[in-house]
Parts: sequence; structure tokens; C-alpha cells
Amino acid sequence: AITVVLLAGPSETGPRAPLEPNPYAHGSFWDLVTVRLDHVVLFRLETVFIFPMSIALFLLGAWLFQAGVLEPRGTALRRRLMWLGFAVAAPVDIALEVTAGGPGLLVARYGVAPFVSLAILSAVAEFYVRRPHHRWAGRRLAEVGRMALSSYVLQNLVASAICYGWGLGLAASTPP
Repeated sequence: AITVVLLAGPSETGPRAPLEPNPYAHGSFWDLVTVRLDHVVLFRLETVFIFPMSIALFLLGAWLFQAGVLEPRGTALRRRLMWLGFAVAAPVDIALEVTAGGPGLLVARYGVAPFVSLAILSAVAEFYVRRPHHRWAGRRLAEVGRMALSSYVLQNLVASAICYGWGLGLAASTPP
């Protein structure tokens, strides 16, 4: 519904005005903290979308688990999910993110990306079901799952140090 409202609203004419001064390109770490505190409602608005979607995806995951998606009996289900996610959702996701602007990013992130994630889940499950003797690969995937939050935090710290002005500032040196 929010995407429909954004699409129905007035469209932008011409390029966006640059953010000046740009705290992301030229500010310190503490300047960015201040920006995020000043706009805390805007930056935390995404939680309104993520919380219900997380509950829905958890319930879907529980249903898929009950349906045997991680077991040999779930082969047909995994194939359908991989076809839907890789052949349909992934190209739509890429097209929306590249061409549709803000509303397209919303649809891609909250509407299409979960289908791509189900395809990835199915591909990993298919690999492990077909190769049960590859306990090593299963243990490595389990370790990745246990480290997900730590990996996410590290990814954000490294990307911030590479992209933001308080680090290497590479984001400001690339064309929009």
C-alpha cells in the first residue's frame, strides 16, 4: 500500500539536490551519530516493516520445516522454491532495484527478496540432502548461522570504514 501511495504521488523532476554538507562523505564518525540521532524516527521507521515481516517469515519457515524442506522428502518443494526464487524473483528483484527508484526498492526489499531467500535456503538444503556424507560443509554452514549477527556487525563496520568520509571515503569518489 505504501508503494502504491509513493507511485501515485508526484514524481521527481530532474536529479536530486546533493546533500550539502554531506556528513557521509565529509563528516566524522560522531557527525554521523548526530545525524542518526536527529533523524531517529526516519532511520527506525523500517522496523515497522521488518517486525511483521519477520514474524511472517518465521511462520513460513516453520511451515516449510514441517513440510520437509530440509529432508529428502522435500525435493519437489525445494525445486519449486528454487525455480520461483532464482528464475522469477531474482530477475524481478534486480530489475526493480536498477530501474524503479524508491518505490521499486521497497517492493524489491520487502516483497521480492524473501522469495530469493527461500530459493537460497532450498539450494543449501538440496546440497546437504544430496550429500549427507559432507558433514564438513554442513558444520561450516551451521557455524555461519551461529555467527550471523557478528558477521552482520563486522560487515557494517568494514563497509563504513571503506565508504564513509571518516574512513577511506570511497563512496564519495564514485559517480552516483
